[in-house]
Amino acid sequence: MKLIRQRESLGAEQDYRRSLSILDAARSSNTGPVLRIYQPRPTVAFGRRDELNPGFARARKAALDAGFAPLVRRVGGRAAAITAGA
Repeated sequence: MKLIRQRESLGAEQDYRRSLSILDAARSSNTGPVLRIYQPRPTVAFGRRDELNPGFARARKAALDAGFAPLVRRVGGRAAAITAGA
């Protein structure tokens, strides 16, 4: 198993991009299982369906007002709040 220890969060958007990069690399090289350990910054990860909802702008602002960085995932379900304790 490959272990990736990320010492600090890069921010919601960059952490998400890093996740996609790790997944792409693992798929293309058949390296086997990969475990990434890091502590994220507070984030609300919205799904594409959330972004298309008429209330999305309000939800995004509510996340920002509560100290969470809003992020829209390429895939996935509904919004998920991620705290620094995750």
